[in-house]
Amino acid sequence: MRNRILDNEHLQPRRELNVFDAVCIIVGIIIGAGIFKTTPFIASMSNNWMWLIGGWCVGGFIAICGALCYAELATAYPREGGDYVYLKEGFGLPFATMFAWLLFWIIRPAATGPMALLFGDYMHSVYPLAENVQLSTTLYATLAIVAITVINIAGLQAGKWTQNILSTIKVLALLTIVGIAFLGPQEAMPFETTARLEDPFGAFLVALVLIMFTYGGWSDLSFISSEIKNPNQNILRSLMIGVGAVIGIYLLINFAFLQVLGHEGLANSSIPASMIVEKQAGANMAKVVSLLISLSALGAIHGMIFTGSRVAYAVGKHTQGFHWLNSWNTKLNVPVRAVLAQSFPILMLVGCFGMMKADGGSGPVDGFTLLALFSSPFFLTFSLSVAVVFFVLRERDKETARPYRTPGYPIVPGIFLVAMAFMLYRSITYFVGEVQSKDLMSSSYFVAVLGYTAVMIICGLIIALQREKSPMSADEVPSE
Repeated sequence: MRNRILDNEHLQPRRELNVFDAVCIIVGIIIGAGIFKTTPFIASMSNNWMWLIGGWCVGGFIAICGALCYAELATAYPREGGDYVYLKEGFGLPFATMFAWLLFWIIRPAATGPMALLFGDYMHSVYPLAENVQLSTTLYATLAIVAITVINIAGLQAGKWTQNILSTIKVLALLTIVGIAFLGPQEAMPFETTARLEDPFGAFLVALVLIMFTYGGWSDLSFISSEIKNPNQNILRSLMIGVGAVIGIYLLINFAFLQVLGHEGLANSSIPASMIVEKQAGANMAKVVSLLISLSALGAIHGMIFTGSRVAYAVGKHTQGFHWLNSWNTKLNVPVRAVLAQSFPILMLVGCFGMMKADGGSGPVDGFTLLALFSSPFFLTFSLSVAVVFFVLRERDKETARPYRTPGYPIVPGIFLVAMAFMLYRSITYFVGEVQSKDLMSSSYFVAVLGYTAVMIICGLIIALQREKSPMSADEVPSE
């Protein structure tokens, strides 16, 4: 099957990304602004600060295990598409096509959407575009997606340097917040909380779903493995440096939150970073932090649009009826059509979830958290599938050269597989509970999203079962 993949060097991505570029993409995608939004919820689901920090450590360990597995897969199959390629090799074209279809229409929009909405939340606090908070937030989110789409179709160099700048700014901003927390006026805050959860372990497992959502993004490097220089060495280096840096930053920012707000204060906070800076350095600096967090979210949006378009391009190579996506602009070195196409489902979900609070449901609805929980079952289903396919390809495809082999086989990939399976179960049960407890079925926006999701799943099944198209000649490949 691999021999059927088009390999025309003039119409393929060029390897122009170095280790720094790849690390900036990883850090940029993982550290959106989710760390600021999810941490209070995670703290509320933790009995004390040790459960909170322990959760981030467990999530980081799982991320490392997953990254080691992806390093083997990405170096063995260094082609555009990442998960799509691995699932195609292991489970066949129909399953891989179903993944790519859902990634395009549901998973990627539902992952990019929360970052766009969070960008809107913080920008609204800096300068409102409308009196209605939901409308202002949604407008900012829409503008961000449109702007980043334009930057990405301007060429690889424009996209790469935008990502590098945004990632550098966000790391410096986070370290600044940590510095303000520990170097500013000190007031002893209790790390312990007076509240006690009835089922601390069950709550911890729910928190772990959001922790993994906040760690999510390191696997996106596999989507652009065909554009990384010297992939046999640089993919592993990039993953380890990127994921390791994120774990360290996440732990530092959590300790900073605890240092200034305490565990209970953190659990009851909606904007912990701004509260830290306002408490330690004044209200004017808090506005600056809101702007920096907005830029952090912007970096995650950019990274996800940058990498996600490569999967859509890969699908165009192998799926009947989608050859129009198999178009690589050789001058700009980007899949322009794929970048443009993926912006539409992202904008649709942002509009629906961004305005959901204004629809009159019986309970308060947080568009960011709900969209994160909505996307988690889809994301975790295919993360679990990749964990399974890792074992399938290791045992079945022994002739393929593997420049890097995951250490601790089968324990390390086994940990990743079990973790994904358990979190998939918890994400589904928790999301169903949220739908029932907040009466979300009374929201026309939510019903519209469910209808859209059902239609996309049915269409995906129909398309996935279509026959694989025959390989196109170089003359048949769309070029721009």
